[in-house]
Amino acid sequence: MTRQTGGKTALLLNLASLCHPSRTAFWQRNRPARIYAIDAVVCWPEHRYGQAPDVFTRHRYCWVVWSPDHHGAPSFGWLSAGDFRSG
Repeated sequence: MTRQTGGKTALLLNLASLCHPSRTAFWQRNRPARIYAIDAVVCWPEHRYGQAPDVFTRHRYCWVVWSPDHHGAPSFGWLSAGDFRSG
């Protein structure tokens, strides 16, 4: 997408997406500029479906960011979801 738009692309992905054997070739061909691991995010619409099932609360996510001018290995960082919650 960055080649088409000339802009950055970011996807919120399950961390397992980075380590799945069927995706290794994709990651090698399409290296992101940055990866940010997130400590505790539950992707489940509680307002629609109630409490998230246990299996969803164990998933861990990351932001993966591609930039059209990036070359080389991605940088890696950590985000705390608590820093973005209000209340």
